[in-house]
Amino acid sequence: MQIDRRGLILSLISGFSIACQFCGQAAVAFPKRERRHSSDSDIGGASLTEGCASTEDGVVFFGAAGDNSNRPGVFASSGNPFWDHALGQEVNRSLKPIFGLNPDFCYFDDSTGGNAFATPERLIGNGQGTVALGMRLFNELIGKFLGSSSISIGDHAAVAVLAHEFGHVAQFNIGLPELPVQPRELHADYLSGWYMATRARQLMGFQQVNVMEAAQEMFDIGSFDFTNPSWHGTPQQRLVCFLSGVRSELMIKDVQSAFDSGRKFLGI
Repeated sequence: MQIDRRGLILSLISGFSIACQFCGQAAVAFPKRERRHSSDSDIGGASLTEGCASTEDGVVFFGAAGDNSNRPGVFASSGNPFWDHALGQEVNRSLKPIFGLNPDFCYFDDSTGGNAFATPERLIGNGQGTVALGMRLFNELIGKFLGSSSISIGDHAAVAVLAHEFGHVAQFNIGLPELPVQPRELHADYLSGWYMATRARQLMGFQQVNVMEAAQEMFDIGSFDFTNPSWHGTPQQRLVCFLSGVRSELMIKDVQSAFDSGRKFLGI
């Protein structure tokens, strides 16, 4: 079954109400499942699929399938001075102040499958945990969106990914009740949307921030792998949570309120 992705995204932006085209469930409803303790996590040789997955040591991954059975090597530089500067500026001047958090930022070799991750551990410095962007994932985003917009080339989707990971750092520091994977991921999607809208307000309008690009990426990483313990939501669910975060910025200006609003939205 083919999905008109752009049409669906535009309908969600205008209406924010849609049912899953496959099962008819409300877009943000997720099935109740038995909660799993950290000791029950799929660690070691687990293959990650479409999104993040928690591991026993607290690492949270984002992206396409890949075997991350060993802790990935991390690097202070991507090897590209331009992107090091641009993303470093976004992290240090915007993500950290807006989220009120100070995790270290780095890159890592995700050659087995595009990913990004957040962890409460300090991998390269003395910050509040670590946020890492995979170099393959970033290159894939550039290749995917290059030429599709006059204001971005995939970098805005990458920023939305980083905001999602900062959302996990907020979860580590502010705290969430013990939850399955999916509601944690949708909550981070909500915070990513809130951040992108906050940046748009700072830059005096959405003509400077390509929310459509970010929304497209959020939709694309959804899946229908309902039986996978690491399943994170349908394309519609992930998109609705992201766009609801975008809309929340009209009323919410601080991260604690955004965090609580996301919890209320998801009922967690």
